[in-house]
Amino acid sequence: MTKNRILLKLMLLTAAVFLLVSCANPIPPPTPASRPTPAPPPPAKPASFTIANLTITPAEVTSGSKITIQVTLTNLGDSSGSYDVNLKIDDTVEATQDISLAGGASQNVTFVISKSIAKTYTVNVSELSGTFVVKSIPLPTPVVSTPSAPPPIIPTTTSTTPPAKALADPTWIQLQAFIQPLELGASLSPQDLKNKASAAGIRSGYAYITLDNGSKTIKFTTNVFLTTDYGLVCIDKSSTFGFMVWNLGVEGEFRGVGFSQVSPSRLHDASYWQNLESGYHFPGYTAKYSVSWQ
Repeated sequence: MTKNRILLKLMLLTAAVFLLVSCANPIPPPTPASRPTPAPPPPAKPASFTIANLTITPAEVTSGSKITIQVTLTNLGDSSGSYDVNLKIDDTVEATQDISLAGGASQNVTFVISKSIAKTYTVNVSELSGTFVVKSIPLPTPVVSTPSAPPPIIPTTTSTTPPAKALADPTWIQLQAFIQPLELGASLSPQDLKNKASAAGIRSGYAYITLDNGSKTIKFTTNVFLTTDYGLVCIDKSSTFGFMVWNLGVEGEFRGVGFSQVSPSRLHDASYWQNLESGYHFPGYTAKYSVSWQ
């Protein structure tokens, strides 16, 4: 009995010692695994721009009409920025727009222009290029009085009068052949020139022209011919200038040039008349006219 008590006391003493050691030196908890440090975000890209999608509408217009030119500007960077979009016409800066865009944004940039001289124009916006064509304003339809039909000629067996000679509209070459022999002669009135044209079998009429500059009005009459290849030609003869061809039906200052100097293929081209360095013109005057073939 005494032996069992001694063993029990020894067991209790051992447990107490173990408990005291455990409290004095506790077992540390397990160390958690370390997490990797996240990488820093990449730096924002600075603003940079690109231009694309050049459109020119319409590609062909008449003198003075509007042309719309458009491109798309895109900011390829992350940061906001601004860019000067330059429109060049024939290598000369025509217009500029300063555009501000946020990073990654796009915007259409539009220019509206007009040109009066008939020609083909070159367009450049940054590295993009294109063309558009300006044509002269078409010749307006003149006010023409329709000649009344002549009474029928009834031949008789006793008549010795030949039938009236039929008159025809000439080609430019035929008109030139008719005019050149008359160049050295004296001035011709419109009636005189009409009579000579009729004698040559060429139909001619009268152009009744009114010039106005807002404060003064000038009216005069010239001859007019309808060439089959180049349309209406307004012409008269004076002792000072010889035969003059006038820019009938062309907008702008009313101008005339010597018959031998005129380029028939450009009779109705406004830029041809505006760029003439010779001839005669009425600065500041606008012209109206009507035509009669009587």
